[in-house]
Amino acid sequence: MLLTPTMLGSLIAGVACWLLFWYGISHVDSIPYLNQYVSRKMIMDWIRKNPQLALIITELINVGMHGLGSAAGVLFTVAGTLINATMIFGVAPVQGFIAKSLMQLKDLRNKEVA
Repeated sequence: MLLTPTMLGSLIAGVACWLLFWYGISHVDSIPYLNQYVSRKMIMDWIRKNPQLALIITELINVGMHGLGSAAGVLFTVAGTLINATMIFGVAPVQGFIAKSLMQLKDLRNKEVA
């Protein structure tokens, strides 16, 4: 497959689109009205508990928005798939592990002080 500038641009656009989506998820606490109903912790906990379903939902949105009708659309979708899989199966679990470890250290430090 030949990577033309159009296809490369589509690949980069797919990465950028889904990185913006995940950036929005990580900053949902600062969105007025929406933060009354969901929080970043609630969303990330759900993603950590249901990673396969989270990937299926993001992929349905990805394919639904961009389709598979052209090579550029396919590359956009592939880029989105790579970002979504990385965030769901890589970043979210590591983030949870780090948060849990920091909470345990904080609790341990509070016990030592008291």
